[in-house]
Order: sequence, then C-alpha cells, then structure tokens
Amino acid sequence: MTFLRRVLYWEAVALALLGAALVIAPGVLFVDVLDQAPHPDGAWMRIGGVQAIGIALLMVLVGQNVEDRWWWAWAFCVVFAGTATISVFNAAFGVPDGASSLSWWLLGLIAVALAGMLLWAIGRAGIERPPDVQVGED
Repeated sequence: MTFLRRVLYWEAVALALLGAALVIAPGVLFVDVLDQAPHPDGAWMRIGGVQAIGIALLMVLVGQNVEDRWWWAWAFCVVFAGTATISVFNAAFGVPDGASSLSWWLLGLIAVALAGMLLWAIGRAGIERPPDVQVGED
C-alpha cells in the first residue's frame, strides 16, 4: 500500500503542476514550450488545467485512504490511458499545419508511463491486500 500511496502522491504533484501551468499561462505552455499552433481562445486550456488540479486533489484523497480504497486508483488509470490514446491518435492523424507532433507523442508516452506505474502499484496493492473471502457462510 505504501508504494501505491507514493505513486498517487507523486503523480498528483505532477498533475497539479501541469494544471497550474495551464491555468496561469496556457498560451506560453502550448505555443512556446510545446510548439503548437496558436489558439485564439485559451479558456478550454484553462478549464483542462482546473480539471487536472481537481483530479490531483482526488488522487491525494485516495492516497490518504489507500488501505480501504486502493481500488479507486483504477479511475486514474482510465484517465491516463484515455489521455495516452487521444494523444497518440492526435500525433499520428490530427496535428494541424504549423504544429509539432513531437509534444503529442511525448504526452502519450508520459501518460502511458503514468498509467503503467499506477497499474504496477495497484497490482502490488492487490497482492498485499487480497479481497475478503467468506467461505462456508450462508
């Protein structure tokens, strides 16, 4: 359980920092750092940043109650696996003219790594605390 707690906390920190960067300076992050085409409306990016911060807070909450709620970490695996899938498909088929696909491939790779780390931690947690089995009770 300790390993899962640590993974949840470290991934929450990374997600909160990314979310804060999106809220504070989405244009700088996307255009200058990630070499994407300028977008006239940064509100969608800021909304994504707020959502990332919210998910990070939920990761901390699950980490604090990991002994009883370790299986809730599956929700974060879904988030990271979905992010990886969308990023890879966008990198392969949907990058607009003037934008770099490298940042989308990198995001996909990072999301796969985060999902993989969580899967590994969940697997270890499942071995440490197998489900309660009621044998012979009617």
